[in-house]
Amino acid sequence: VYYALGHGLSNQTNFGSQLHPKTHEPHGAIFVLFRKERKFNYFGSDAQDRRGLGESKWFGSLDREAIRAMRNGRRVGDAVKNTVKMINGRLESSIATAEKRERQAKAAANLAIKRARAHRIQRIDSLKARVDETRNSLIQRAVAGSSFVKQNFPEAVNSKLANPPASQWQGVLDSITKYLDTPKLIDDTNLLKSKQFSQQNNNFIKTRKQIDSHLDALAAHRAFEEMLAPVETRLDAAMTHPSRIGVDAAEQGYDLLNLARQEHAQGNPSFTGQITRAETLAESGHRLIDTHVIAERKKAQRRALIQRTVTWVLGI
Repeated sequence: VYYALGHGLSNQTNFGSQLHPKTHEPHGAIFVLFRKERKFNYFGSDAQDRRGLGESKWFGSLDREAIRAMRNGRRVGDAVKNTVKMINGRLESSIATAEKRERQAKAAANLAIKRARAHRIQRIDSLKARVDETRNSLIQRAVAGSSFVKQNFPEAVNSKLANPPASQWQGVLDSITKYLDTPKLIDDTNLLKSKQFSQQNNNFIKTRKQIDSHLDALAAHRAFEEMLAPVETRLDAAMTHPSRIGVDAAEQGYDLLNLARQEHAQGNPSFTGQITRAETLAESGHRLIDTHVIAERKKAQRRALIQRTVTWVLGI
């Protein structure tokens, strides 16, 4: 009987072709009742087997509802009804839970996709904005500043400061813009990890550093007198101090400032280093002067003390 029901009915009739309406899995379950012996058996469908509700779970688990009903003196029909209801309830609950998890997983996946796309858009737009700012503002400032140097410092006409590689910078930025305007670029899920995007970003960083460095050099060139004046004042103070102890340092500092003037006129940014070294010499000269002044003050204090002591001893 078991074999005929469990295998024959399912495999040789249309009974086995019944499908669950939601999962479309085979869903022809068989519940066997032996009324005389008051015994039950059960053959689960594929839908039930896959969710731990098949015949392997019948004895000691799924049969409890039927056994409980029989022991409580209820009718066999109630036992059958309660058992079927319990198994179907668990099946639908399991399917509903799986569907909920699937919906949540899909929602999370869609959210992750949207966030990743938004991040790609943000990175692309950010790089575009920096490229546009560099092209439309910084390169123009660099060219204008270099033109000023060329017009006002004849010796600097052929210097790098007066001749920035503006066309080269422009070419790099145009290439980056062309890449960023590639159709469907934002749809490339591996974009931000790609070598090409990384290379374009690195090209921008390198070019921007070159432009910033050139602008810094122009700013320093313009501020030459402001940089020079306080150092020259300190050297003058060391040179003219009555002790004459800072003269050597001051003279060396003047030589460096003269070299700085020459380099500045030639558009050579090395002049900033000459000013820094001259400033170091000026401070060195003043330290010598301060040390000398302190030593002389102590000598004077000792002489005064000796004079007061002699006067007291002699009673003068």
